[in-house]
Amino acid sequence: CVNRRGFDQELGREVARSTRANTEFSLLALDLDFFKNVNDTRGHLVGDAVLREIGALLKQSRRAGDIVARTGGEEFSIILPDTAPAGAHLVATRLCDAVRSHEFLAGAKPVHLTVSIGLVAKSADLHDDVMDEIKKRADDALYHAKRSGRDCVRIWTWALVARRSGGRI
Repeated sequence: CVNRRGFDQELGREVARSTRANTEFSLLALDLDFFKNVNDTRGHLVGDAVLREIGALLKQSRRAGDIVARTGGEEFSIILPDTAPAGAHLVATRLCDAVRSHEFLAGAKPVHLTVSIGLVAKSADLHDDVMDEIKKRADDALYHAKRSGRDCVRIWTWALVARRSGGRI
């Protein structure tokens, strides 16, 4: 997985490429659900091993051209070039299923995890500061997934903004 700096560079390239080619791309923001419990109950060495394994699972599950990054503690992002929201939702749903069904073999006892995913697609209303705005929108969708019970995919919409701002956009 690329790190945060590599992710920012790749995202910048994808924004420029998709703008030049007038194509869509999507961004997934992923967060492991209740990962703190792994560190607290099994220790940080097991947690680190699980993070390496989740990174490998995400890379193995990606499509050619997709960019997987570890962007925070238990947070990952995936750039999906040439992918509209419907296709990105399919990819994200498959990732949720893959993580849920995977037995992470760190330590003596397997670890079972789920993942929450926020999805945003590049759209025409993104003008100034595109990179920051698209990351913020993916984060908004991710937190909506967390508030919706976790282990799910949520797509960014203007309704999320209205909900967050008390109905004011």
